[in-house]
Amino acid sequence: MDNKKKYILIAGALLILNLGFTSCSSKASNPYQEKSSVVYQVTESTVSIKASVLPNQVLDLSIMNQSSKHCSIGEDYAIEYNFEGDWYVVPIKPNTAFPAIGYFIEPGEERSFTVELKEYFDVLPSGHYRIIKEMILRDDVDEFANENNRGILVAEFDI
Repeated sequence: MDNKKKYILIAGALLILNLGFTSCSSKASNPYQEKSSVVYQVTESTVSIKASVLPNQVLDLSIMNQSSKHCSIGEDYAIEYNFEGDWYVVPIKPNTAFPAIGYFIEPGEERSFTVELKEYFDVLPSGHYRIIKEMILRDDVDEFANENNRGILVAEFDI
């Protein structure tokens, strides 16, 4: 075999090996585009939320009100996906809306909710997520909501 054929054969083999290594080492990609605008720092709070993952992409949420105020929350929530340290918004299915239902959690009480993620979102790929729920803390149940008594509850979970 002459030298020219050897070089072509070696170059072809290296190209095939390089393509094979590139496809094997490809990183997981981010399925979501919109970066989260939620800024959340873990603090000592008098209202807490915990999320437990159940089969079939169902979450069991538990919200505990250890404050002296009335806590009100709704059915709505947001889901975000963590990719390489950044949070991304998981879009809700088109033509879907949360029921406009509000719940009170009295001081010292706990309330549990079951959340079926596939009801509002496409099937979520494996990864690290967080659920975000808005809350309002009021001295009186009839007090109007304003910027001073609003907050968010955040619980992280893995699928």
